[in-house]
Amino acid sequence: LGRNRLEGTIPSSLYEMPSLANLDLGDNELSGPVDEAIAQLADTLVECSFFGNRLTGTVPTVLGELTRLESLYLDSNRLAGPIPSELGRLESLVDL
Repeated sequence: LGRNRLEGTIPSSLYEMPSLANLDLGDNELSGPVDEAIAQLADTLVECSFFGNRLTGTVPTVLGELTRLESLYLDSNRLAGPIPSELGRLESLVDL
């Protein structure tokens, strides 16, 4: 779904896909916060790409629960606040 002109918020139903390994919503026009429901993908998500949107709020601490995550792209948004120390739990992370 990346590199389109998708608008609105990220639907929480995307976080309910039990086998989802790659969530690419980068380079769209999505807005609003990253929902903490993303933690539901802790056992499967390997790549998460939200770059180049209009996401707001803070970087959710629950991202630290995505222990299989290898790549996390949040750049070029409107996120604010500190980088959560919980991201330090992501032992498989190679791209941030």
